[in-house]
Amino acid sequence: MANTLNIHSSKALLDRLRDEVESVIVADQVEGLKKSKAYHRAAEEAGDAMHQALALKYIAFCFFHTREFEKAIEKCKEALEVVGDNFELKNSLLMTIGTCHRNLGHEELALDSYFGVIESDFLENSLAAATYNNIAVIYDNRKDYDKALKFYSKALDSGKGIQAVTSELSIKANLYRCLAYVNSELEAREGLNRLTKEASAHGISMPRISHYLGLVEYRLNNFRSAIKHFEASLEEQERTGAKLTSLRLRFHLSEAYEKIGSVSQAEIHIKHCLAIADKFQPVHRELILKRALDFYQNQGKPIIALGHAKDLLEIVGAREIDKRERRISELQMQFESKEKDREIETLQRERDHQEALLAQARLTEEANVKLEKANEELRQFTYAVSHDLKEPIRQVKNYAHIALKPIKDKLSPKEATMVQFVLDGSHRAHQMIDDLYSFATVGEGEQQKEEVNLLSLAQDSLVDLADKIKASGAEISLKVLPTVSGHESMLRQLFLNLISNALKFAHPDRKLRITIDTDADGAVVIADNGQGIPVEAQNKIFSLFQQVDRQKEGSGIGLALCAKIMQKHNGRIAVTSDGHSGTSFQLIFSDC
Repeated sequence: MANTLNIHSSKALLDRLRDEVESVIVADQVEGLKKSKAYHRAAEEAGDAMHQALALKYIAFCFFHTREFEKAIEKCKEALEVVGDNFELKNSLLMTIGTCHRNLGHEELALDSYFGVIESDFLENSLAAATYNNIAVIYDNRKDYDKALKFYSKALDSGKGIQAVTSELSIKANLYRCLAYVNSELEAREGLNRLTKEASAHGISMPRISHYLGLVEYRLNNFRSAIKHFEASLEEQERTGAKLTSLRLRFHLSEAYEKIGSVSQAEIHIKHCLAIADKFQPVHRELILKRALDFYQNQGKPIIALGHAKDLLEIVGAREIDKRERRISELQMQFESKEKDREIETLQRERDHQEALLAQARLTEEANVKLEKANEELRQFTYAVSHDLKEPIRQVKNYAHIALKPIKDKLSPKEATMVQFVLDGSHRAHQMIDDLYSFATVGEGEQQKEEVNLLSLAQDSLVDLADKIKASGAEISLKVLPTVSGHESMLRQLFLNLISNALKFAHPDRKLRITIDTDADGAVVIADNGQGIPVEAQNKIFSLFQQVDRQKEGSGIGLALCAKIMQKHNGRIAVTSDGHSGTSFQLIFSDC
């Protein structure tokens, strides 16, 4: 009888402690953590596994909301060891682990946890909907839009009749935005317009829908319409204090205003983003700095652009180190085998190498700052790039060759590979500096424009590339080209870059054919039947350091140089490709 009373009194105590935790935990995580720990001690003393698991879940909840994600994961795993057959609680713990890993950037570990939830035989629809949505968000962030669409659809199907209207509208909005990125812009626009009406009918304000409509209109090149939607969303987001979303909207507005020629408006939004960039994550600051760098380069303000380039270098270097740290952490959590230990050691060496590169980059930055103080003229800066920076790289390469010669036959394959890495890296750095110099100095010393016969210029370019053309077996078709007003040396570089690009990206399964002609609108077209350029990469290939295939030789500067040459001629360059059957570059000359 006494034992029965003890059991009942313990259960009553534990139920009371659980109720006390639940009454404060959402509003006050500090007090909630204190009460959760007391609840857990009582559950351990009573030997009640269910209450122990529940108390550990509450402790993890408090750690999650104070952004101590590793501690939250640890407590959830402790709870999983005692949870038994309580599948509802088990699934909730797996969901929390997945979300913690997502916040830590461990996307693969997050997916493992989320898939563990949806593979459960005892899964209620509301949790299934939330899990599918979380999986979709990860694939969405990775730009794997087909998978994201699949899981957004599963989230909607699982949550039918049980989800709040706002949650359902949010998932639908994400789904329609994804459609735009798989080239279904019109369907996306129609769906988002329907959601606008649906939200209005329920009296719900959803600035996210306006935001997404702006993105769709931007992809359709309806820049003024995009601005209208972005502005409407920005007003609401700033009113509600959604700072990160407001930052994204200003970023998009700067792009849209630049597209319609409103440079001053674009610069206002860029400056606003730069002013608050330090309040956000490095990935957001990196995007803002890249945007500012592109903008000021396009506006012919290289000194301002240089300042942003230096800030960007610091973030990119730190990000690469952090990325490798996260990868090491993931491997340590997932694998204990010797093979994976060796991979961890390799990553650690790469991390050390990245730190050394970052240190060298900082030294280079300091040298550039001193140079600017002495003379801020861009001509002096480009001289330093072409001479002062190439010399140490040349020394590294030369001394590596000298050091390698007497011991070449004694090196192990691994040591030989490491030495070759040094030689290849110095060669790439040397080439990148040459390309940057060409980019920075394009047009310097040019006199007045003259009449340039593009047909003759193209013929000369083919002669210059005769050896490469012969080696590739390419078939060249050169047709009628116009005469334009311009700078012959720059236009020659333009043709050499574009034809070389076609030769480099020939398709391995078909003979390369290159056509150089004038279309019905008067644009010069250089088309090939090579590998093509993925659709998702086409909007950034004319920016610095953007390469479609990192395995190919090159610095990612050639097409940026082409775009700059066309700007110097008051024209523009455009690209058309379906991503697999070839590429067509259009050179549109105007007011030359």
